[in-house]
Order: sequence, then C-alpha cells, then structure tokens
Amino acid sequence: MSSDKTNLRNLKIAAFVSAALHTLGAFAMAFVLSPGLLPRLLTPRMDYIRDNLLAWQGGWWLWVLSALTFLAFISYLRTYYKNLDVGNGNKKLLTWAFKLATLAVCIDIFFELHQIFSVPDAIAEEHLDRKAFSCIQIGFEFFSGVIANLLYSSATIISVIVIRNFYPMWVNFLGWATGIIGVLASGTALLVYIARVTDPALVVNSILFPLLIFWQLGIALKAKNNVKQQLELEADA
Repeated sequence: MSSDKTNLRNLKIAAFVSAALHTLGAFAMAFVLSPGLLPRLLTPRMDYIRDNLLAWQGGWWLWVLSALTFLAFISYLRTYYKNLDVGNGNKKLLTWAFKLATLAVCIDIFFELHQIFSVPDAIAEEHLDRKAFSCIQIGFEFFSGVIANLLYSSATIISVIVIRNFYPMWVNFLGWATGIIGVLASGTALLVYIARVTDPALVVNSILFPLLIFWQLGIALKAKNNVKQQLELEADA
C-alpha cells in the first residue's frame, strides 16, 4: 500500500512540475527563443542571439528541464499503472511509451545543448561561422521539431490508450488531442524545415502546449488510489 501511495504521489508531482515547466517553456519559446529560430533570416537571427545570449541560453535550459520532467512523468505513469491488472499487452505498451519518450528526450536535449553551447561559439565575432550556425539550426528544426516531437506524441497516444479506463472523458480527450495535435506539429515543423512556411506551425503549437499542460494537470488531479482503481475496474468488468 505504501508503495502505491508513493507511486501515486510521484506521478502527481511529476505531472504538476512538468505542466508548470512546459507553461514557462511555452512563454520562453514565444517571446525569447522564436526570434532566433527558423524561418527568420540568418543575419537577424544571429544578431538577436548575440544581443540576448543569456536569455537565449536560459530559455533552452528551461526546455531541457521540461524534456526531463516529461520523461519523469511518463516513467512514473508507467510505474504506477503497471501494478494494476491491465494485462500484459498494456504493460508492454507502457514500456514502449517510456522507450519512445526516452528516445525523444535524448534527441531533444542533444540539439537543445547545441543551441546553448555551439550556437554562441558559431556566432562569436572573433570566429563567425555562418555555415555552422545554419547547420545547427536546420538540424534542430528537423530532429527536435519533427522526429522528437513525433516520438513524444506517440508516447502520449500509447499512454492514453492504456490508462483511458481510469480517467474521465475530458482527461482522455485532452490526452488524445495532445497526441494528435503533436503529430500535426511534427508535420508543420517539416513545412518550416522544407518550405520555410511558419504560419501553420505557430497555430498548431499555440494549441499543442495548452493541451499538453491541461492533460498533465488532469492526470495529476484525477489519478486515484491504486486499490480504488482496481476495484472500479473489476466492478465495470
């Protein structure tokens, strides 16, 4: 019982912390980081980052922490629900969700660290390297914006499939919407990468982040004691 209570507490804390950091990260992306990213012109991006370097690095550190808290959230969600009699298939799905989230976080943080450390070196006046800067930005747009985001979305959808019977409809709706809009976000990031079309990406991301935040808050608020969940599951059966 104490283990269940500990796992439940960890899940709630991870969900709240992840929601909070993603809220801060969304504001940082909109008001601090976006002027330094594609599809804006190369020289203005470099000038902006050079003039706002500490804010730029701080914004990316915030996203590094956001990625880690999302992984912690998925990890505690897996730990908590694998103790229920949800079937071996669903337990394997939770493991796959964790693996996909882990891969997404590794990719994401790798390219975010490049934004923090490699970009300042590339734009330093004493050894300006426009090609290196451009390659870092393009790599980030593809691997983080397209690939990692698709993995995050897949992990979310799988998690919702497994835990849907334990939450009210509105929480499940937010989870499904987060996963589906996340897939669309990967598509719009690909448009930015290929065609430098930014408007759809802005719209989709402005929808995605609130959905993720409210889904995690829903998980934190509506997660119940393991024993109660098991009894409800058996009663429904």
